[in-house]
Amino acid sequence: MKRSSKRCALVLLALHSLVGVCARDVAGQGPPARKPLPFNYVVYKGDMTALLAKVAREAGINIGLEVYPWRPIIPVEVELSDPTIEDFLNAVVKSAPGYQWREVGGDFELSSPHVHCPLLDARVGDFEVSGVTQAEAVGQLLDTPEVRAAMGELNLRYQRRDGPPSREPGERFSLSAKGMSVRQALHRIAERSGGRFWGFGRYGNQREGVLYTIRTPGMW
Repeated sequence: MKRSSKRCALVLLALHSLVGVCARDVAGQGPPARKPLPFNYVVYKGDMTALLAKVAREAGINIGLEVYPWRPIIPVEVELSDPTIEDFLNAVVKSAPGYQWREVGGDFELSSPHVHCPLLDARVGDFEVSGVTQAEAVGQLLDTPEVRAAMGELNLRYQRRDGPPSREPGERFSLSAKGMSVRQALHRIAERSGGRFWGFGRYGNQREGVLYTIRTPGMW
């Protein structure tokens, strides 16, 4: 494959899916939803979560995903040329019926329009972490008094992902925030770590207790 300073291609096999992206230089500025992604094309068939995590990191865009009920695999198929982030997300939700996307303050989120978890809107007073990875910061966020109280009111329990974490992308970082919602804090954590992606899944029932899990690029 020929390489130049202008273009390159990356192809990898993951989760039984073929991912193809060809990078390009992006000139100019514009609204986040209209700004071109740094890819000439995107070709993908496989799990939506893996695709969102990859594009978020490669494009330097914060993306959050809410999954209700929890599903280990959400199949999507996407093929685009010269896409903006809006083009990309429109193609993803078209391939995954039941999901929609929104932009809030330059951050992007995908979720079902019919189900919402109030925990993500709980406010956290003072939150500060130092020298942590994305997964470690998320763990400390969930251990704040405000989040624990909200979990109790909603009859929620946190379920850590089974199995050892994979090698986590990004660097250790420090963050200080005040008065943010949980979802805002998750976006800031994702941004500062370089992972750029988080996923929130909920499963179970009110009678036996509802479990939730949070995925980061280093915790699948």
